[in-house]
Amino acid sequence: MLLKIAWRNVWRNRLRSLVVITAVAIGVAALLLIIAYFQGFVGTYVNSVIHKELSHLQIHPKAFLRDREAQYFIPQSDALTEKWIATFKDETTGEPLIKAISARSQAQGMIVSPKASRAVQVYGVKPRQEKAVISWQNMLKEGVWFGESQKKHPIIISKKMAGRLQVKLNKKVVLNLVSAKGEVVSGAFRIIGLFESHSSKRDEVQVLIQQKDLNELLELPPKAAHEIAILLQKPGALEKIAESLKKQYPDWSIQNYKELAPEIQLFDSQMLLMLGILIGIVMLALIFSIVNTMLMAVLERYRELGMLMAIGMNRLKIFGMIVWETLILGTAGAPIGMLLTYLAMQQLGTKGLDLSAFSKGLRAWGFDTRIIFSLNPSWYWKIALTMMLTALLAALYPAWKAIRFKPVEAINKR
Repeated sequence: MLLKIAWRNVWRNRLRSLVVITAVAIGVAALLLIIAYFQGFVGTYVNSVIHKELSHLQIHPKAFLRDREAQYFIPQSDALTEKWIATFKDETTGEPLIKAISARSQAQGMIVSPKASRAVQVYGVKPRQEKAVISWQNMLKEGVWFGESQKKHPIIISKKMAGRLQVKLNKKVVLNLVSAKGEVVSGAFRIIGLFESHSSKRDEVQVLIQQKDLNELLELPPKAAHEIAILLQKPGALEKIAESLKKQYPDWSIQNYKELAPEIQLFDSQMLLMLGILIGIVMLALIFSIVNTMLMAVLERYRELGMLMAIGMNRLKIFGMIVWETLILGTAGAPIGMLLTYLAMQQLGTKGLDLSAFSKGLRAWGFDTRIIFSLNPSWYWKIALTMMLTALLAALYPAWKAIRFKPVEAINKR
């Protein structure tokens, strides 16, 4: 009975009720979309880090990470990668847990053109392996990938580095490195491609050549590597594979992408903190809006409420009626807001939001210029519960005000 009376009371002033319900709907939709944006922002960043830079796991000799000298390498890397792909399989389906592996050689040195020179980090890669692990096809802006050119000793550098060196495609550059024997060695390479990654800092230092060319230059065995990058088919198996490799190879450093890029965890925690603050601000604003509306409704019905108490309606029922009215008013807009969010996510969750206007600033911090919104379905019921709690808190003061009325004074008030 109280619920039925409360429903009718809500619609006695249709315009005012619709304004509050609309405000709640817009507030809920805006809040869910902001949450989706933040989740998408973090998710897009993590996805970029994994597929465009680090992969899920990286393996290095501990001595190489400490000294960065070519003499510390992983022998027979090809045999190891084949072994791991065959070993790590899903216990239920038998499918490989590892999607792709890339064994790389590394060296630090100088790249020299006729007009300039730069310090660089040289990666010696196996073309097919590297392209399967890192999405170079999306980053290569000019020229071709290894194997698509007949040039001897090919090299791929960033567009930014090409500008610094004042060189173009098909021009020659020289790499000066330190070999495994500690001697300075040099090699001439021809530029076959220019890339542009999601990180301008990476573009300033990274160059790619073929592993066979780098190993020959560094005087390393043909199948030696300084780094093995692993891209997983199922990211959920990350911890299991990492722990297994750590037990088998205690002299090697096995790090996942979170350890390689600790800023990811910091970024994630900061986003959660910002979301908490934002939700609090929105809910506080809605509380004041609902309280104001309900106080107006209660004061307008001063004589009516006094009459109800005079004919025998106890204060508990009056309190309950006002609470029900507030709950209806505060939660009726939530499903509408959720529907608006769902419809918006059909577009933003697939095509995303283009932020190319801010590309320079985003690339400086390693972010993509297109953010794909992502919203965990659990946020819908979390926001629904939060709105119910908000409406309940907003109901307390108007309901308390209503039961404080004195029936005789209320009836005689003009």
